[in-house]
Amino acid sequence: MRSLPRNRVLGRDKRAARPSIALLVVAGLVAALGAPVGPRAQVSVATGIAAGGGIDIGGKVVVGWTPARVESAVQAALAEDRQRAQAVAAQIERLSQRLEMGSCTVEKLLHLASASEDDAAAFASEFTHLVAGHRSVTRRLEKLSAALPEQAALREQALLAVSEGDYDRADRLLVSAGVGIAAAGDVTIAGDVMIGLTEDEVNRIIAFARDTVTEGLTVVEELSAHLGMSRCATANFLRILGEKQVPLDQLAVKLSEIASLHVELIANARLLKGINPEIDRMKREIAAAIEDGHYAQADALLEVAVLRELEVAEQMVVQAAQVLSDARQVRANAAKSEATRGDLHLARLEYTAAAENFVKAAEIVAEANPAARARYLDKAGGAYQDAGDLVAAEQHLSAALDLRRGGAAESPVDLAVSHSNLATLYFTQARFEAAEQNFAEALRLVDGLPGDWSLEREVAVNGLADVSTALGRFDEAERNYREALAILESRLGPQDVRLASVLTNLGRLFWQLNRYQEAEDYYNRALAIARAHLAPDHPAIAVTLNGLAAVAWSQENYRVAEAGWYEAMLLFETALGPRYVGLSPVLVNLAQLSAEMGDLAQAEAYADRALDIAEEALGRRHPAVASILNTLGDIYRAQGRIDEAARIYGRALLITEAILGKDHLSVAFKLSDLAGLDRRAGRDDLAEQRYRRALEIYRRVLGPDHSSVGILLNNLAGISFDRGRYAEAEEMYRKALAITLAAMGPTHSSVAVRHANLAETLMRQERYDEAEQDFRAALRVSEQVSGHDDLVIARRFYDLGRVLQKQERPAEATAYYCRAMPIAQGGNPAGDKLRSAIEEAIAGLKGHC
Repeated sequence: MRSLPRNRVLGRDKRAARPSIALLVVAGLVAALGAPVGPRAQVSVATGIAAGGGIDIGGKVVVGWTPARVESAVQAALAEDRQRAQAVAAQIERLSQRLEMGSCTVEKLLHLASASEDDAAAFASEFTHLVAGHRSVTRRLEKLSAALPEQAALREQALLAVSEGDYDRADRLLVSAGVGIAAAGDVTIAGDVMIGLTEDEVNRIIAFARDTVTEGLTVVEELSAHLGMSRCATANFLRILGEKQVPLDQLAVKLSEIASLHVELIANARLLKGINPEIDRMKREIAAAIEDGHYAQADALLEVAVLRELEVAEQMVVQAAQVLSDARQVRANAAKSEATRGDLHLARLEYTAAAENFVKAAEIVAEANPAARARYLDKAGGAYQDAGDLVAAEQHLSAALDLRRGGAAESPVDLAVSHSNLATLYFTQARFEAAEQNFAEALRLVDGLPGDWSLEREVAVNGLADVSTALGRFDEAERNYREALAILESRLGPQDVRLASVLTNLGRLFWQLNRYQEAEDYYNRALAIARAHLAPDHPAIAVTLNGLAAVAWSQENYRVAEAGWYEAMLLFETALGPRYVGLSPVLVNLAQLSAEMGDLAQAEAYADRALDIAEEALGRRHPAVASILNTLGDIYRAQGRIDEAARIYGRALLITEAILGKDHLSVAFKLSDLAGLDRRAGRDDLAEQRYRRALEIYRRVLGPDHSSVGILLNNLAGISFDRGRYAEAEEMYRKALAITLAAMGPTHSSVAVRHANLAETLMRQERYDEAEQDFRAALRVSEQVSGHDDLVIARRFYDLGRVLQKQERPAEATAYYCRAMPIAQGGNPAGDKLRSAIEEAIAGLKGHC
């Protein structure tokens, strides 16, 4: 009888034939490991012998083991192997749990430790060393990034080294066949056995069965080395191929595909981290299962991990939302605290510091609360405006308006408030068209809102009145101011501090209209309210004092005017500093007063300071700058610096025409001043042309009966008088006198001037009786306005002497000349000239004093 062949591992000299043989064996293993368990295959011994080479039986048949006994012996031997493998696997599983490593990794490290050490102590030491080395390599692997090419290549090599225990593959041996069988599945050989086999032959059959399994395990080892995978993982790959019943010709391709995916899965699994210890432990179990190729186990663990992570994520979202809400509230509180600092600075009139606080508050709330950000920017803009920094004011007010246009509003009226605030700034910058548009838009928005927004309406209406006043639309301005005042009185009562601003505006309007008593009444009421509610040095008091002083000035009460302007100047300097832009108009008024009182040096100093402040705050092309230039030109003219005055007047006119238009009231003022210079230079044609253009603007804007119309008619009459057009001059002088009487009252110095001018015209027409009446009227007014020793009185006496002399009343004429003489001896150039004229007149009459 020929012996059964024993299949062995292919030697090194047959390595070239390995792929084809291995693939055939893999096909058998795939079928065995992956096929579902069913009825046993009935394979006869003869068939098995035929597969292995065949056995010839001849001669006498010896009765031996029965087939059932042979089958039982084979089953017992394999069962013993399985039991041993299962016991080892259980021990490895417990050890892998303790070490938190994959079972295949633990198996490999155990094998490596046992291969190099004999006694138990050396084995334990080597195994501990290998575990530490494996963990060290794994930790370093986690630091490598798969996103970087050079690290990705190193990572692949390192993963392969880990899978191999970082030893030469030739030295890497796996555990016993039993362990492999337990990991891969049972193999059962059953069938009929011919009676007559001896016990020795039965043992050889058992050995053949074991060798067949061993050969399959050897092929698994070779595939594991070829693929760079653990034996556990490779065995599981084969199981997957069997379960999916992959055709034989596709085995190599699919096995390679699974192996490639396995490498990527291991790399990704090592990156899995848990947010807490529980999930982190699950992720390590998942990584170990993937490394061993236990994909179903890994999938089940991942499903649990996903559910748990989603639960944790939801909890964290709720917690984060609360934390974020708390953080926003804390930021909002911090912003409110910073804004409160700004309010404290406002209460101390420290506007720049307040503006900086409001800007910081806006930065604190940032984009998370655009409504609050808009509110703080709006307040910052207002504070910068009060500080005179109009550029910064526009920047922040515009930003607030943009936010509110985008829907960032805490109240329905906020957008209207932004328009009103920006309009107020535009008005300060003399951008009247833009100011009017924004005030009108604010009014439209307020009127379209449900509920009572009357106070916000008052702001817009008052602003429109300011614009109308600046543009010379005084009737419209008066209507709007009165409406604004009525709103405040109705809502706040007659003594609320917010009334002071509107009352001051009405006072200024009526002063411009020469309605001095009404102007004074409104100013006084505003001043009483401001002093009752505000700090003694509040700028609002200075504004009202400035207006009251202007009324006193217009009524020639110069001492009251000087006191009011000086107090206003000190209040502004104390509250807002020496560079505050609101100081400019007060300084201009003091300059004009100083010039009127003959102190031209002081007048120039005031005007220069006003110009410096205004140009710094408003720029060189602002109407307020033009107004100051005009005052400075007046001073230069009074000093005899005619060329400089002409240059200054010309610059003021250009600025005013460029900003306000050629028909604005301020243009008329500048034209009148330039015409006065033309008169002094003998350019009467040009002077008359300018006076007439200014007169046309005055009549259209101020009305035909305004005092300024009377002044221009008086100046035009002077040109006609000098040219000998006496009838024409008389007509204009009479109109000028009537207007001045109605506008200024019978005791104003301008009335005396008008009477004297008219009397001179009548004298040239030899209407001496009428001239005497006007000269006497001029004297009466001058005596009420000036002191009895004033040079003006001396001039009036001289004029009466002249008209009486023309009427051949020498005694009366001499008496008036003699009354003028002592007054004219004041020692100034004008007095000296008048005294010479008086002495000459007395000598002509052959009289004496």
